[in-house]
Amino acid sequence: MTKFKTLISNTAGHTAKSRLIFLVSFIFLLLICMISVSTVWYLSMEQKEEEALRMTEVAKAGFSEADLRKLDYNKSDLLKREYIEVKEGLQQIVAASEDIRFAYIFAMRDDRLYFAADSEPESAENYSPPGQEYTEAGAEDKQPFYDGKPIILKSKDRWGTWISVLSPMRDSVTGELIAVFGVDYTETAWYRQAMRNTIQAGVIAASLLFVFLSLSYVFRSNFLIRREQSKHFETNSKLHENERSFSLLLSNLPGMAYRCKYDVHWTMLFVSEGCLDLTGYSASSLVNNRDVTYSDIISPRFRDVLWEKWIHVIEEKGKLAEEYEIITASGEARWVFEQGQAIFESDGSVSALEGLIIDITDRKRKEDEIQYLNNHDFLTGIYNRRFLELMKVRMDRGDFLPLSVIIGDINGVKLVNDALGHAEGDKLIIETAKIIQKCTRENDIAARTGGDEFTILLPFTDKETASDRMSLIREECERYNRKLFNEAYSLNISLGFATKEKAEENLDNTIKLAEDFMYKRKLLEHKSSHSVILSSIKATMHEKSHETQEHAERLTYLAKEIGRKLKLTQLQMDELELVAMLHDIGKVGVDDRILNKPGKLNDEEWVEMKKHSEIGYRIAMSSPDLVAVADFILYLHERWDGRGYPQGIAGEEIPLLSRIVSVVDAYDAMTENRPYRKAMSEEEASAEIRRNAGIQFDPKIVKVFLDKVLNVKYG
Repeated sequence: MTKFKTLISNTAGHTAKSRLIFLVSFIFLLLICMISVSTVWYLSMEQKEEEALRMTEVAKAGFSEADLRKLDYNKSDLLKREYIEVKEGLQQIVAASEDIRFAYIFAMRDDRLYFAADSEPESAENYSPPGQEYTEAGAEDKQPFYDGKPIILKSKDRWGTWISVLSPMRDSVTGELIAVFGVDYTETAWYRQAMRNTIQAGVIAASLLFVFLSLSYVFRSNFLIRREQSKHFETNSKLHENERSFSLLLSNLPGMAYRCKYDVHWTMLFVSEGCLDLTGYSASSLVNNRDVTYSDIISPRFRDVLWEKWIHVIEEKGKLAEEYEIITASGEARWVFEQGQAIFESDGSVSALEGLIIDITDRKRKEDEIQYLNNHDFLTGIYNRRFLELMKVRMDRGDFLPLSVIIGDINGVKLVNDALGHAEGDKLIIETAKIIQKCTRENDIAARTGGDEFTILLPFTDKETASDRMSLIREECERYNRKLFNEAYSLNISLGFATKEKAEENLDNTIKLAEDFMYKRKLLEHKSSHSVILSSIKATMHEKSHETQEHAERLTYLAKEIGRKLKLTQLQMDELELVAMLHDIGKVGVDDRILNKPGKLNDEEWVEMKKHSEIGYRIAMSSPDLVAVADFILYLHERWDGRGYPQGIAGEEIPLLSRIVSVVDAYDAMTENRPYRKAMSEEEASAEIRRNAGIQFDPKIVKVFLDKVLNVKYG
């Protein structure tokens, strides 16, 4: 206790006046530190909110308005490509950020909130299927639907306590509010950076208080030395201990504290031990420019800029706060933040510069990542619609004329998605983006502006050059297609262009002309593209499965014979032929291992096999020429007794054409050799068909087939 009192006395002074001055100074500095720490907390939270809102806007831009409008907000969305793309986008957002726990989109119907999609896997406990009502939504959750503004709120539901960032999603043309996009942060993730910054600020504040106390102690000790020569040894011991504590404080400060001359080399007079961690050079290497000058460490592109900043700060007698890049001893580039000031002599000349330099590389890297996500498409890596809109505003000036626009739309992506899976559709989009990027020049701006749509801005480009550039894209697509073994994976893109030649012309009108040009080409190319893709899909189906073109032709013959006996119309006969030829086209989406397994399928394999009916349905729905037979393909494996798949309908609920093809398909399959069994005789197959009449097959069609068709064929 006696030593503590002596320490306080030596720090604050022995007289009432010195103690009062010390106390007022300490309280004043303490208040400044508390205000600074509070300000850091406030600014950190403000920055976090701005980053969260900015990230939400960036992520929101990656979703197609057209996809959202096609959702019905019920479980029927699960089969839709648009829902799958939205779902994958939400999952990618959560995967890209360790702070985000949930991402979701919901809409309001009759003042109630319903989920369109969320980022959780379907097997997850917290998964919300499309159309599920968000029953725990409060008035604040609905606020974006009322005022159309983004909101940040703290909410608590059955999943926990969250910080939610909700942002309205509007139609870019009409301004209509379509839905609300939201992300949820856990409380820990939300406040983490603010807590770190506040702790750092607290450490710095405590360090300043410690420095103040240390300096007070030093000054008072020196005063006592001069006043009491008899205590010289004791005072020196205390001073030495104080200096040791001060050095310890400097060694634990973040970054590098320094004192240097005011010259172009920034000749260091003192640097703290943090110099080694920050620059890779020891403190002694920099002091008096022994091995290297600090100017050498500063990245060349920032040296003159920083020097000019210091000149301005000294002229204004202010403080420097600047970010710049340094090159460490290992050659690594690092971003640093320097805060410093000049120390002036009584005559106004600069005696030294003092300050603190800290490493901000991680923060700059995150800012760059956010900026990249803000401007680029997450799938292809080229620019996104948001960046294109910014560049449209920038280039819509006379000094960029002539300004040409190329619009491109990939043909057949939906058909490839439905037949071969979204991964293959994504490959088409990615490869097309690579070709477009390859065909653009340095000043051109190529962006993905929709699911399968691209836009290119070409400044200083006349009509002839734009046409040549468009032809180059077509040639590159053809060159890519010639290397493929399967035409189902070929690139076919419809292109159109237009040119703004005068400043008074409206750029949006130019884009509209390019779109009209593209859509005319699409009408001409669409049917041919679909035909090529469908033919390739059929060929792929025959390659993957044990069923052949001859099998499809036999089915067509037998089915049409039944159709004639039933006196079907010509339209029904034509549709029956299509169904027979394409009855198993959905198998193109089933794993080869399952299709060609020599033994019996297990339960898990049967689940996958049964999906081919729905895959075939989606393929047919993707082609205008096959829409009429899509339902017949879907119900081919339904049974008369209702125990079939995919929907378990029974009797005459099953379409007539589906019932006909299911009989002849079963008969032909039984009379042909398969990897897992030998063919039955025609008599055995006929008996098997008759046994299953009224169970698996329509008994009337079985009777016509056995008694009339087979008798005609074999009688």
